[in-house]
Amino acid sequence: MANLDNVLSIDVECVANGLGHNDRAPCLVAIVDGHGRVLLRRSIIVEGGITSYLTPVTGIKEGDLVDAHPFDVVLAEVHAYFSPETILVGQGIASDIKWMHLEEGTHFQKAVDLAEHFKAWHPRYNRFNHFSLNHTATTLLDHAVTAAHEAHDPADDALWSIMLYREYVLQPKKLDAARNKLLRTRAQPSVAKLLDYQCDGVCMAKFYKAKCICGQE
Repeated sequence: MANLDNVLSIDVECVANGLGHNDRAPCLVAIVDGHGRVLLRRSIIVEGGITSYLTPVTGIKEGDLVDAHPFDVVLAEVHAYFSPETILVGQGIASDIKWMHLEEGTHFQKAVDLAEHFKAWHPRYNRFNHFSLNHTATTLLDHAVTAAHEAHDPADDALWSIMLYREYVLQPKKLDAARNKLLRTRAQPSVAKLLDYQCDGVCMAKFYKAKCICGQE
């Protein structure tokens, strides 16, 4: 097994600070190391007010962020865990990198996006299928994970990312079978789909223009 000492996974949870599908602000962040240990879990003060907690997605309700810290304070805590030698692992990790102002070469040497490793070619539709972290973890990990229609904690997402990285990305001979299993296994509908792509009047259709109610790109 490869050295996991420099491996970290980070996951950021966001609330809505407007009605558009791009109007999001980080409210919770978690870091898990390559050995599956939770190093940090911090709530973040959302400046300018919260339009919706997006509770069905985030699990966060009014009052849950009373112990939140200023963004700059949390950012400094987050950055302290990273170095130019860090291997950063996550699902759609680019957004987490953006939220936490992480820079390649300063805070990490490379980023491993699990979505790209587990994407599978679907011959019937002649395109790649990309799978959610929840579907991938539920299908491939021999551990109880939160059902797709239930909210979960960012520490869970970060831990699942580490487990999938260790079990499959570092053992690439297992990836083809894993991709086939993901294709064969019916995915549960996403929270956004179950809510018809809106929550508390907030658009959740960033990747489904036919359901978009805000007009944002």
